[in-house]
Amino acid sequence: MKYPVEEFEDEVAGKLREFLVKIDREFAENIKLEIPPSPDKGDLSFACFPLAKILKKPPQEISVEIARAVGKGEWIDRVEACGGYVNFFINIEKLCAETVRLIREMDEKYGSFESKKEKVIIEHTSANPNGPLHVGRARNPIIGDTLVRVYRFYGYSVRSQFYVDDLGKQACVGFEKYRSFYSAAAFKRESGSSSCEILSKGLPDDGRKSRCGGGDKRDNKIMRKWRRENDRNGERGI
Repeated sequence: MKYPVEEFEDEVAGKLREFLVKIDREFAENIKLEIPPSPDKGDLSFACFPLAKILKKPPQEISVEIARAVGKGEWIDRVEACGGYVNFFINIEKLCAETVRLIREMDEKYGSFESKKEKVIIEHTSANPNGPLHVGRARNPIIGDTLVRVYRFYGYSVRSQFYVDDLGKQACVGFEKYRSFYSAAAFKRESGSSSCEILSKGLPDDGRKSRCGGGDKRDNKIMRKWRRENDRNGERGI
């Protein structure tokens, strides 16, 4: 199934190919159409400048010859030569009729495309679990999920991924700080603060060192728990 604009483009390319194949077969198989800068220049445009070297003629003269040779079609309403360009105008009446017909026929699927071979991975949100949530963090999942839906609608095979960011050293540091310096009751009293602010209060005086992996039994227990979480997340594909 093709949309009206695609049908129009195919007809334009086909008519140009019929004319150009007599001049240069290779050139005729690689036709490049452009969208004009303004509606009064048509809906599709073909530049004749590359043909000037082949035909040894000015682009303006070539565009006039092509416009006369191509003429109207099922989708082409009119053709105009403008400078070194051939401008094609779509049949508006047919465009509207076919568009309405497809909308009624396809309903909510109108605008979608057939499945493509290309695969797309979109990673979004990925909020930092060790910092406060803010408006930017709420915006990212909206943008990310919208892109996922758009790509799927266009026929791509899309996989949406969310990087939880709880597998790195900061997760181990968080475990260690909480277990070392905070009880559940103390954590509850601090519920008005962000997790980052709460955990930072448990840092040693220099604010940098962590006992994670330091070698004592408590550190080893924390590291084992951290590794188990890593393994489980890996199995879930997170």
